[in-house]
Amino acid sequence: MYCKIVNCAHILLPLFIIPFVGARLVDSNNYVDKVVEQMVACMDNNRKFIDKNFPVDDCESTINTTRYGQTAIGKVEFRSGFLASIDSAIIPKPTYHDYINNKQSWMEAEFKLCGVTVFYDVHYNLEDNKKGDATFRVKYDSVDFDLNIVREHNAEVKSTLIYRGINSGGRGQWGTAVTTHPNTPQVQLITNTIRSDSHFRDPLMKTLAQWNLPLDMCLKEAIQKVEYPEINYLQ
Repeated sequence: MYCKIVNCAHILLPLFIIPFVGARLVDSNNYVDKVVEQMVACMDNNRKFIDKNFPVDDCESTINTTRYGQTAIGKVEFRSGFLASIDSAIIPKPTYHDYINNKQSWMEAEFKLCGVTVFYDVHYNLEDNKKGDATFRVKYDSVDFDLNIVREHNAEVKSTLIYRGINSGGRGQWGTAVTTHPNTPQVQLITNTIRSDSHFRDPLMKTLAQWNLPLDMCLKEAIQKVEYPEINYLQ
């Protein structure tokens, strides 16, 4: 009898223990790509939208630097700034992840505006009566945001976009500043300080941090136009 019981256990165990099978979102990578395409369409060829919703506020910063015998100490004002161009908007694939549980499914990734170019009129008032004006073109490698899309099962899709900061592209610098006119020693020192001094550029950063608001508007518009992925319950 004991042998029969053991034999029955060996026979019945595989029949009654079913391994857990997880569900997954179908083609969610392609879904996120389409959402980004719709976000770009929201901004593309819409100068009025850009001018109204991507502000570049006037700001002031203090400079105190010396290089090779040239000194710049005083105030630098950034005026009449505007967003000139964005090279591309991307989701780096390694940053993308999707998840699903009994309550909801969601996707999260890093959203990057790459090659962001901003123009400023700059006025500087430095020690030794060094005053002047210049036009600056500042190109950032990327402005980065956290993108999240979530849906409780059988409910509406929701999203958030949160500003993360500036990515220097691994060059050890915040962005590439280019003076267009003039190219004096004082302007060169300001250029170098923009690239290397985080405290000097903090006022400029506050403007870029506001851009999550219009981008979040574009994201919410995009998720209304792209069908949310289906769930495959048997992966």
